[in-house]
Amino acid sequence: MKAYVRQFMSACGLLPPSYDDMTLPVFINGVKPLVPLLQEELNELNTALQANDVVEVTDAFVDLKYFISQLEIWLDQAGVDVQEAEELVCLNNELKYTRDSLLATMWAGDIGLGKVYVASNLDEDGDIQYCIKDNVTHKVKKFKDFPQVDLSLCVPKYLTNYADVHDCKLPTGNMFLDIKTFQEYNDFVKSGLAWEVYPNLPMSWESFVCERVKYNLEKGENV
Repeated sequence: MKAYVRQFMSACGLLPPSYDDMTLPVFINGVKPLVPLLQEELNELNTALQANDVVEVTDAFVDLKYFISQLEIWLDQAGVDVQEAEELVCLNNELKYTRDSLLATMWAGDIGLGKVYVASNLDEDGDIQYCIKDNVTHKVKKFKDFPQVDLSLCVPKYLTNYADVHDCKLPTGNMFLDIKTFQEYNDFVKSGLAWEVYPNLPMSWESFVCERVKYNLEKGENV
């Protein structure tokens, strides 16, 4: 789907500018038109569900995926590491589940048994896992002091600091503070200065992410 959408956007002159030409205003103005389109498809999905029409549900799903793919392409072009963001969110969500029933009971007690209850189910390996759910909506809830995922690690600094230019900040000497995204890692390696500035810089992005997780854990921060 994503490859098809990219080809269609290119043919229609709708493909976002490259990373080197991207700015915050260009990104915001390019993504804004997708909002009403996504909302329209969500409304159609709701209508199809109310009518028990699975064919129309499928149609709404494909249309939603089409516009979500456009959003992902914009994020890609802006230098956002979408894949890592997805992985970080998934890792964070996994913290809502435990195989320790006493721990889940403690989570529920911290929030209040009048608000949540302990639920259990079997995971793919056949093991029992526990979580806490809202008494009314039955939605899985976060326990007290649940760690928040920091997706700023996946977004180039020129977007997060609201500057309309690419960041030209000199290295701090700490590679985990200076390099937040695959784009930054890749650009730094291509510069030929990577291992001169950081002799211990891992040879691959995957290895760098693993080392950064260890670094953050040692500091007591979110991975």
